[in-house]
Amino acid sequence: MGEEQLNRFVQSLGISGVGKITSIGHLDREIMRRIDPRFADVPFHLLERWMRGGEVEAIVPEYFERDPRTTAAYRLRYHGAYQDYYASGWNSATPRAVGTLLERIARGKVVSASACGHMLDTMGRSSAPRMGRRLPPTVWTYSKDGGKYRVTCSAGIVREGTFEMVVGAFTQNCDRDAGGRLVAEAAELAYRLLRPADLRLPPLSATPERLSPLFLLRDEHSQAIWNRHGQDERALVAARRAAARNRFTAGQLVGAAVSADGLPADLPLVVAADGPDGAHVRYQNVLRAGQVSSWTPGFTPTRPGTWTISFYCQGTPVRSATCTIAPATRRTP
Repeated sequence: MGEEQLNRFVQSLGISGVGKITSIGHLDREIMRRIDPRFADVPFHLLERWMRGGEVEAIVPEYFERDPRTTAAYRLRYHGAYQDYYASGWNSATPRAVGTLLERIARGKVVSASACGHMLDTMGRSSAPRMGRRLPPTVWTYSKDGGKYRVTCSAGIVREGTFEMVVGAFTQNCDRDAGGRLVAEAAELAYRLLRPADLRLPPLSATPERLSPLFLLRDEHSQAIWNRHGQDERALVAARRAAARNRFTAGQLVGAAVSADGLPADLPLVVAADGPDGAHVRYQNVLRAGQVSSWTPGFTPTRPGTWTISFYCQGTPVRSATCTIAPATRRTP
């Protein structure tokens, strides 16, 4: 679907507050040409290699004498170029508009019910959505995070049993970390205000079998698990040995995981890690069926002390593990 077709389709939905939608190449060029008009002549694929890949040779020396990022003019005009672009309304929508679109997707009323299901499945694969950071492990989010220079935005559908809500949050003029915290706090506040007090979660139909909590060490085995989605038996053996230890030094552990041998069906899991001084981390992931083993990323403990890692399926805790993180020892010269 081209840009014109996409914009006509969005307009046909009758949702106000949606700006013109362009390709990522047009987006980059619109911003960069406000800094230097010569960017208007740079082909999209070369502009992307320079902006997102850091390949200076993609535009130097054919279009510029030197890397534009190193010039005073670039640094001077950068902020204004983004502000001017934001004012155009391109590739943006109000939180209410995004929320209305998500509500229709949740009800299967955009394109077709099957297409909406596919979109929800894709959004539900986000392992660490901003809006889910402060929500309980009984919740599953279907969301999309976004943002550019000094802008952070997230929108999604939050489900817990029969309870469902749509959240759209937008922050401006703050860095990505601060924006992410505000998004998480907005979702938590909406959840507390809207969730029915008498909500009851349906019982788990069947307890997943053969789930084994694992700890991932900062070594090549953990990298193999990450790169091959758990399909590395040597790496899994190393992770199982680490799980048996349950005691690590700060900086030695990079995450928690769970292996699942021969799942008959996809299994959505939420990982909740609770540590010292109220530290809390939440992830979600779908373990895929038909694999010899599967895994889900867990957490990266940064504070010494005892951590409890719990795995939830359909809001029900199914496995848990604990580990102790000792302070890193300082070597004397």
